[in-house]
Amino acid sequence: MPHRRSTKRAHSEPPVDEESTKKRKPINGKRGGSPSPSSSPDFSSDEGESHLPLAPENSDYVDYSLMAQGGQHEGSSRPPRQHRWKHNGNEPITNPALVPEGWNADELDLDINDIDSQIKRCMERISDGILPDFFKFRLSQYERRRAARDEMIHSEPAGLSWDIVRRLNHLKDIETHLNTDGDPDNQLPNVKALIKAYREGKLGWSRGWVSYWSNGVQLNEPQKFDAEFHKNLAEQYDTTKAWWVEGLQPPGRISLGGFHSFPPHNPLHTVEFPVDISVDSQLPGVSGINLYVCHDTGADIMAIPQCNIDQLEAIGVPVYVQGYTIMDIPGGTSCHKVVEVDVRLTDRRGGPLSHWMRVQACVIQSVLGPQFGMPLSGPFLRFALYTATCPDGQGNLYVCDNKRDLRLLPALPIGFVPMPPPYLVSAPAAPGGGPPAHFVLEQLKAANLPPVQGPTLPLPPKAPAKRGKKKKGKGVGP
Repeated sequence: MPHRRSTKRAHSEPPVDEESTKKRKPINGKRGGSPSPSSSPDFSSDEGESHLPLAPENSDYVDYSLMAQGGQHEGSSRPPRQHRWKHNGNEPITNPALVPEGWNADELDLDINDIDSQIKRCMERISDGILPDFFKFRLSQYERRRAARDEMIHSEPAGLSWDIVRRLNHLKDIETHLNTDGDPDNQLPNVKALIKAYREGKLGWSRGWVSYWSNGVQLNEPQKFDAEFHKNLAEQYDTTKAWWVEGLQPPGRISLGGFHSFPPHNPLHTVEFPVDISVDSQLPGVSGINLYVCHDTGADIMAIPQCNIDQLEAIGVPVYVQGYTIMDIPGGTSCHKVVEVDVRLTDRRGGPLSHWMRVQACVIQSVLGPQFGMPLSGPFLRFALYTATCPDGQGNLYVCDNKRDLRLLPALPIGFVPMPPPYLVSAPAAPGGGPPAHFVLEQLKAANLPPVQGPTLPLPPKAPAKRGKKKKGKGVGP
């Protein structure tokens, strides 16, 4: 039986945004919030740094905090609605050059997918009389999306929440994928059982409330993710076939970033780093492989090619399978198997640079060719270490396990990064029937600004001349 994992951070609180006013829950009997850069006299100060080490010395330590993040609230706070402009003239303003200064078409206070609120806002914008044709076009886009949403709702039994309808829609897509492309992990019984439970109202939806399924049978009532419970079930059941974990992913699609390699391979802007990936890092002996992954800042989940999964299983330990999910990819959607692995960052010699983290990963297709597919890192690195970049033209990604080391970033001289041209806002409509305002590009041309020259690389400073004490003797003054 494998060694039991230490889960000290399995229930750790999620990172609090530095500008958030929310307070953390008590940790070791203390309560406090994260300092913001504006409230701290020195952002490089270490006063707010946690006393809990990021890389514990305990070799049995495995961090489940990233998987526990599934229970956090989706979305983020939004700014208040901006000033509402209304045109009181007889004819609406249709020329973009004549809109009031400071006006824009952005709705930063609304979620782009909040269809009903966006439709209501479009109607208000049209009545305001400023670029009404633009908002009529935007309104038509949202009306089509509303029709598609209503069609989805009417396709399911009445009374189901929108989240459950979305989840059912993706479960049906997964069922179609498994029926068409094969079901090597025997997941169809679980998918059909989930669809039946949602439709009959026997299963609700709340992200982070997890239920476990095996061969189409529900093993528990939904509960908040618990690392110990998760481990115990994995020891009792076969997690490599007909095993499904429901509730860790959102009801809708999640994002999977794209990686593009153009011949000849140019690594100037693609950051790759080595990681250890293991089916179970706490098993004795060898249970994983080391490979390079692409630093992917736009993915919600790690992505591993099937060929690497095959290598892991060739060691003799089958990979834990959690089910399937639908993902957004550039240009469309795709269906992917979801597995559970341990991952940690290493140096180029294989030395560990972070602790092990238990993460979800989707399996991507291996394309036959002269090269293996490139795994995508997903978000785990931001949960394990401090990360930073520097505008020095090198494109390096810097990582460290404490905030003090961020001071080692290259210090660039003032003016190294070229300043952009001054921002020119569009002028308001001229009062009294004067000449119309210049468009922004026309203003830029009229300003006749000198071209911005890139800075020359600074030369290394000269070493100061060594100064010693004067020796007394002949030829030397008093």
